[in-house]
Amino acid sequence: MQALVLENPPVEPVIEMLDGSISDAAAALALGAIQFGVAYWVVLNATIAAVGEIAAGRQVNVRDAYLTVWHRLSDLVFARISRVIIIALLSLTIVGIPIAVFLGIRWLFIEHAVVLEHQTWHDAPGASLQTVRGDWLRIFGAVAAIVLVGIFTGPVIGMLLVLLTSTSLTFVNILSSIFYVVLIPYVGISLTLLYYDLKLKHEGVPELEDL
Repeated sequence: MQALVLENPPVEPVIEMLDGSISDAAAALALGAIQFGVAYWVVLNATIAAVGEIAAGRQVNVRDAYLTVWHRLSDLVFARISRVIIIALLSLTIVGIPIAVFLGIRWLFIEHAVVLEHQTWHDAPGASLQTVRGDWLRIFGAVAAIVLVGIFTGPVIGMLLVLLTSTSLTFVNILSSIFYVVLIPYVGISLTLLYYDLKLKHEGVPELEDL
């Protein structure tokens, strides 16, 4: 995918015009971040669907989880993309970063609202806000811990291997990828259990009390 994007229009002429390995590296890094973000987001949604089925007492498999995501895909995409754009624009300035973090937590459970509450893309951000109300700091701390363990474990271990051993970069990349494969679903599970915990606190949903 990197080769297809970087070596063909419209990206290739831009990189050639900028002329230099820095622009090429920056484009590759940006593309890699987008690829990781999309993969993480898809797995997160499938995990939400799976945990939701288990919470409802139904059997679930990988195919059914991803089918649930597929059926709600348009609402999921529009709900999240609209908020990502806002957060990205705010993050362009130093003053806007704290606001972006604040809004990121308020919109943390957009996917949960769409998948588990069947909210539309327009209503999902408001439903997420209702879920986090009064618990912003607690949620921020929990999310920080989950993200540190789930997302940064692979890169940290890879960096240590590069710095402290003579291990090949290929092996380091493979090992980091394995950590992602194993840990990212647990990030989704943890966030979904946090969501259910908050719903119980605010609404006392009876069918979730034994989850």
